[in-house]
Amino acid sequence: MDSNSPPVEMFFFPFVGGGHLIPMIDIARVFASHGAKATIITTPKHSLSFRKSITRDKKSGLPISRHVLELSDVYIAATDMSATSFIDTSMLQEPQQNLLLERKPDCIVHDVFHRWSAVAIDSVGISRITFNENGCFACCVRENMERYSPMKKQSHGGGLHKRMPGSDEKSFGVMVNSFYDLDSFRNELGNTAWIVGPVSLCNRNVEDKG
Repeated sequence: MDSNSPPVEMFFFPFVGGGHLIPMIDIARVFASHGAKATIITTPKHSLSFRKSITRDKKSGLPISRHVLELSDVYIAATDMSATSFIDTSMLQEPQQNLLLERKPDCIVHDVFHRWSAVAIDSVGISRITFNENGCFACCVRENMERYSPMKKQSHGGGLHKRMPGSDEKSFGVMVNSFYDLDSFRNELGNTAWIVGPVSLCNRNVEDKG
């Protein structure tokens, strides 16, 4: 890329649970360390959990920032970072779409558990990558559950597999917090798998490791 060209602008849209939020924040920091202009989309209360680390990164010169959506957090439970995968976050759709239309980033990385976000992002014409906090093996299991329906005749389980996020052929692939030597199942995925981990290694000081 031409050194005089503007940096790639990337948005990161994490889910509210700690197992999703923490690695997505670290991924944004990794991309910023490589020169991408990284913006983390968050809510007022959840932004407090990583405000200090992002402030330290900005002071060190990294092109990273937070964008806090203007809404009440009363609708989003589990501010203690223990959110389950079935929390409804669809109230974020309108403010997120307005932000994308205003800023028009080059790409957005969105968590797979924001189920509505794929259609919402596609509607404004922004390139996107899906983030899955699981490894490639878990992704392969999910794909095969959809393809072969092993639970179709089972009466128990509450239809969990039907509520899981499905494959996403319109995205530019799935981003996984893993590494190549561990995840040979990457080759089994039909979509592109972007292996970027383990991203926790970006934490070099005591404050971030805590």
